[in-house]
Amino acid sequence: MPFLDGIAEPFVVELRQRQTWSIFKGTHFHNCYELYYLAEGEVTYFVEDTIYPVKAGEMILIPPATIHKTMPCGDIRHKRILVYISSDFLIEFLALNPDLFACFAHTKIRTLKRERIEQLLHALLEEAKELKDLVMVKALLGELLTLLNRWSKHMESPETVRSGSASSEKILEIVRYINGTYSEDITLTHLSRRFYINPTYLSRKFKQVMGVSYSEYLTKIRMRAALHLLANTRKKVSQIAQEVGFRSDNHFCKMFRQVMGMSPLAYRKSNIV
Repeated sequence: MPFLDGIAEPFVVELRQRQTWSIFKGTHFHNCYELYYLAEGEVTYFVEDTIYPVKAGEMILIPPATIHKTMPCGDIRHKRILVYISSDFLIEFLALNPDLFACFAHTKIRTLKRERIEQLLHALLEEAKELKDLVMVKALLGELLTLLNRWSKHMESPETVRSGSASSEKILEIVRYINGTYSEDITLTHLSRRFYINPTYLSRKFKQVMGVSYSEYLTKIRMRAALHLLANTRKKVSQIAQEVGFRSDNHFCKMFRQVMGMSPLAYRKSNIV
């Protein structure tokens, strides 16, 4: 499973109806904005270090480089529409409204006019089949984001859910700790002692809750930080490696190439985030 789930196109929209949960992504992040609209059913959604309940008519908003994943909730049957948008795709609208993506500061939005939102999303699905009329696609996206921005101003803090057990809650606590201290030397033994959990049990439970091992998750968080620094600073690769928690430049470069399929310097030149 790729750490950075890159979206090659500037705009993608897809509809999927799931009857089973045999195939789903683990924790990952994108190089674009993601809108997840649930049309039918219920799911739970992990974002950064929190789990949100999502019901039909609600939308999850994921900014670029945000760790997230979908998880089942009771009856796994559900229908959702996903929209991926590169900010550059709506550059004309951003010239008119630089805060067009401000709604993404809110993780979950309850659509106040569900019928209107679903009409917009289905119109996008129809237009995207051929993608011949970019003016129409951009106009629909502009209307969608404008509505979400208006509604987000009236949203209360979204409801969150407990993960179902004290041990699972402890794992989320560990996730928050990793998110804040990834640059330090975080070993399984260190986590076990800090959170008073048997290391074997911690390792097994972390994989069960997060869908990836603790070491894979730690690498994702470190790589996300490295991608940001490579794209937005002129710091040396060796300095970045140290700042994000890699004690060896060679190990960092090896892991980076394994994850991204290119060297850190090649990534900096491409500046794809």
